[in-house]
Parts: sequence; structure tokens; C-alpha cells
Amino acid sequence: MNKNRLTAAALTAAVAATAATAAVFTIPAPAAAANTLRTSIVSTAQTELAATGHNTESPMGSNCNYYSGKLVTGSNSCSTSGYRTVAWCADFSKYVWKTAGVTNLSGLDSWAYSFRQYGINNGTWHARGSGYTPQPGDAVVYDWDAPFNGSNSDIDHVGIVKSYTGGVLTTIEGNTSNIVKQQTRTNALGNTNIVGFSSPVGAANSTNEPPPADVSRPAPGTQLVNYGAESLHSFERGASGALRHTWWDGNVWSTETLFSGVQITGTPVATVDSMNWLQVFARSSDNALHHYFWNGSTWQHEVMAGVSVAGDLATTIDSMNWLQVFARGTDNSLQHIFWNGSTWQHEAIAGVTIAGNPTTTYDSMNWLQVMARGTDNSLQHIFWNGSTWQHEAIAGVTIGGDPTITIDSMNWIQVMARGTDNSLRHVYWNGTAWAHEAISGVTVTGDPAITVDSMNWIQVMARGTSNSLQHIFWNGTAWVHETMPGVTIADDPTIAVDAANWVQVMATGTDNTLQHIFWNGSIWQHESLG
Repeated sequence: MNKNRLTAAALTAAVAATAATAAVFTIPAPAAAANTLRTSIVSTAQTELAATGHNTESPMGSNCNYYSGKLVTGSNSCSTSGYRTVAWCADFSKYVWKTAGVTNLSGLDSWAYSFRQYGINNGTWHARGSGYTPQPGDAVVYDWDAPFNGSNSDIDHVGIVKSYTGGVLTTIEGNTSNIVKQQTRTNALGNTNIVGFSSPVGAANSTNEPPPADVSRPAPGTQLVNYGAESLHSFERGASGALRHTWWDGNVWSTETLFSGVQITGTPVATVDSMNWLQVFARSSDNALHHYFWNGSTWQHEVMAGVSVAGDLATTIDSMNWLQVFARGTDNSLQHIFWNGSTWQHEAIAGVTIAGNPTTTYDSMNWLQVMARGTDNSLQHIFWNGSTWQHEAIAGVTIGGDPTITIDSMNWIQVMARGTDNSLRHVYWNGTAWAHEAISGVTVTGDPAITVDSMNWIQVMARGTSNSLQHIFWNGTAWVHETMPGVTIADDPTIAVDAANWVQVMATGTDNTLQHIFWNGSIWQHESLG
């Protein structure tokens, strides 16, 4: 099975932030329903094990399979009707979870590593050796060339846990010798080929363990501003599970851990308000929404009362200096949380169902613009027209990951996303109508990041094959594409343009360090921040 990916990255800039305090409010999944879900997953996997009519490749050795056909992934080049071709262990595992009733499948795709990332994003990842006991219905992730190097790119295979008893792990796995096959491994927790286990959201665990001491990941949601000397700020979940802040003050880089007792999961987002106060949002493993802010002298923290979110967040500050936050709800609704100048407000946008993480910005009329992937891989556009929320699916566009959005100097909405064929899809409003194109010659393996520079050039960064950093930009006349030499990344990058029109990029390297790549006005430079 193919490998790859971590989470996303984010840099942002300036100092400071503000807000009020709220109480914690979470709704845990009922234990009986959660355990029923695990039973259903195993039952579904067992059914597929016996489904000899479609649980093998056709022809054998071709990767043409039933499960990728059902999920509409891979290539439509198979002779068997309804089958599609791609290395399919992850498609089998996702199919089992989906058929069994797992409702949160956000981020899962045909890459085995997506199951590890799913667990990290949702607080359900359990590394082998963490003390966790594998549970029926878990996804087990493998690295055949152990030891695991800490990067998602080192992951090779995934399967479904049937049982774990007396050190013996029994699994049901797709794409094993070209078929669905039951496997048994003794001394499983001592087996270095096993990286760990991801539990489906909504399933109960028999053990409680602290958040995994995982690698630091830069956060998405990038913004740069001047604050005296120019400063650059990055927020990520640190190795301890707490929020880590890394910043450039114009002279040196510094790092601090914020509120070490508060554990977050997934990837934080950040923005800067009109007073140059920095605002940061993150999700915890109980799906609560956390708000961090600098009040001019100290960092503050609050939990948003009554809000439950299931994925990574998107945030912006509108022209009235109102904080705007969007997230996928635990029921796949689009949740809108905003500060109206005096209090926090919260609503679910009626009639909108999404499958991934949203992205947001606002236009010259102060209309909020939101994009997200729908449950059918459509591109969903949700916007505030000054009086009501509007919603549309962009016709003819199918995407395979989370989109990213910006507004250019002509007030044109610019959106980039990974296509289901790993192409880079460009969707834009040209002032009159929606248009879309695939950027020729570009293949990406993660979610892109986008911004616009002072010349109205569109700047895009994305992770390519072999963990390369791909730079795609519109130079006013044509699209240009280059691979950043000497840069290897393990997750999705983030991008911003500073006051000097320098392009600034952050990402996690394959060695799990924070990588800073930037254009200094004449050449690209690259440094590791550790």
C-alpha cells in the first residue's frame, strides 16, 4: 500500500489578542452506542472477508477492486464494471467503517497514512507502546520497513482490528496478496511493523491514556502584520499536546508552550485583529473549542460554551473587527461561531453538510465567504450576502481534500484544492461566473495553501510526491511551477506574504522539525527551526 502525510501547517504574525471567559460544555458519546459501533465494524469486515464475489482483485495483481469503485477513488481503467484501480488497503478499511456506520470519515482517503492522521486530528490515535489496548473496530497502521521514522510518509498499510487477546492481534485487511484476508500476529505490541491504532470517532475505548507525545505540527491559518519590527508567528500542537508558539521578533526566533495543562488535538488556526491582537483557536479531544488570546500583556484562554466541533477550524477577522470561526460539527453540519463586538454567538448554518475542514475569508463588501468539501466530494460555497446565508455547490468541480481560499485585489474569489486524481484544482469567481481548471503538470499529495501578493500574483504551496515542496504561482500572464530544491516536508504547508512582499512558508519536515522557507526578494532561503 502507498504511504504519506501528516497534518497542516500555519504561520501567522504580530502579537496580542483579546476575549472573555466561558465554561466547558461537551457531550460524550453514549457508551452503549459506541460499543455497538465497534461490533458493527467487525461484523462488516467479517462479511467482506466472506464476500468471495467481490473481495479479490479482478484481474489478480491489477489493483482493480470493488472497494475503490464504491468510494470512487483511483483510476477508472478496469475491465470489470464498477471496479477502480489504486492500492486499496485504505479504501477497504474506509469502506468497512463507512458501511458500519462511522459518520466522521473526514480526511480518510486512499493513503494508508490518512488513518493515522485521522486519529491525530480527532484525538483517537494510539501509538504502539503507549499503553493502549487495541480494540475491535480500530484501524491498525503498519510500516514494513521499521522502525517507524515519525513521518506519515513511512506508513505502508492499514487494516481493521477484529480482536486482541493474550498478545495476539487478529485483523481483517484489504489488498493483502490481492484479496481481503484475515491475519494473525503474536506479540503484536512488540511488533515494530505496527505503528499504532486509530479508533473511529464515536467508538468507546477500554483504556484512557494521555494525548500521544506526537511530533509538533505547524498550524493552518496564516496572517502576517507589522508590529514595530516585522514579526512572524507560528502555532502548532507541541510534543506534549499543548499549544506551542514559535515567533520571530525581527531579530531572533523564540518558542514557548502556552497553557501546558490544556491538551489540544488537530491543528490550531490563528488570525490578527485590527488592534494587532493575535487570536488563536484549537480543538481538544473532547471536541470542545478553545480560544487563546494575548491581552496586551499576558496570554489568556477560554473554552467556548455550548460549542462542539469535529475537525480543524477556519478563522478570519472581518472589516468590523468581528472574530469569525467556522468548523465542521460532530453531525457534519457547518458551525459558525463569532464575536459580535460584545458577546460570542453560535449557529449551525441551515441546510449545509460538509465532509472536511472549511476555509474562510471575507470580500470587499464584508461578505463572509466559506468553502468546504461536501460528502460527495463536491465543492460547497457558503456565503453571507449582507442579510442571509446562501449556499451552492460549484458545478462541475470534484475535489479530494480540503480547499483553501483567498480574495485577490479585484475582489475575485480564488480557491485551490487537491483533485480526486491528485491534480491541483483552481476554482475562481471571475467577476461574473465561476470558472475552474486543473493546473497543468502539477501533482499534489496534500492540501494546498494559497495567498495573493502585492502584485496580485496568486501564490500556492503544496506537498508533492516524494514529500517535495511545490510552488505554483500566477505571474500575471501564466501559471509557473517549480519544486523547492533541498526542501522535504511531511505535512501540508502554510503560506503568507509579509509587508515587504516576501513569501513566507512554514511546514513540518520529515525529521519532525519546523521548516521555514521564504523568498527574500531575490532568492529562496530555507532554515530549520527545530
